[in-house]
Amino acid sequence: MSQGKKASLELRNLIVKLKGEKKSYSEIVKIVRKPRSTVQTIYRNYVMHGNMLNKSRCGHPHKLSDRDARAIVRKVKKNPKISAPKLADQIATANGKKVHPETVRRILRSGGYNGRVSSRKLFISSVNQQKRLHFASPHSPDLNPIEHLWEEVDRRVRQQATSSKETLRKAIKLAWAQISPETTRNLVMSMPNRMQVVIPSKEGPTKY
Repeated sequence: MSQGKKASLELRNLIVKLKGEKKSYSEIVKIVRKPRSTVQTIYRNYVMHGNMLNKSRCGHPHKLSDRDARAIVRKVKKNPKISAPKLADQIATANGKKVHPETVRRILRSGGYNGRVSSRKLFISSVNQQKRLHFASPHSPDLNPIEHLWEEVDRRVRQQATSSKETLRKAIKLAWAQISPETTRNLVMSMPNRMQVVIPSKEGPTKY
């Protein structure tokens, strides 16, 4: 595109909009009726600089070529977890081109990557998994009857009006005294069933 025939802002906006709609260069050329080279140049300028302004040719050339952009996309395909700052550092090391991470992000967005990084999961070895299970089971609220007794106490206390520490203390003592031996016996007798549910769940959520 010659310097004397710079594209209008409306045309540049339209090209970027169509590319954002996943239109191919061939489709865009037919719509805007401009040479393919013009369309590619306009979109490349947008990707590299993040705006619709025409860039003067008397200044520095684009830091990243189309080849560089394709290389960035390939790197992300191989390693989806790599960050934009890390990619910028790799470009600087390989090509001596200092590039802002935001430029890298724009290139990735133009290639269909929205910048989301796969969530990291904490690695737990098989040995540590067993240690966690050995620790968790004795401390599991599903296998601890007192947890259910405290839940019952809490439910009963909430049914009473407590306006001070003293009234709260009395309400707790009363609720505890009202727990029948049958309630505690039923909790103890439920332990075999609880174990049958908790052990296969590997400390996951259960009905208890």
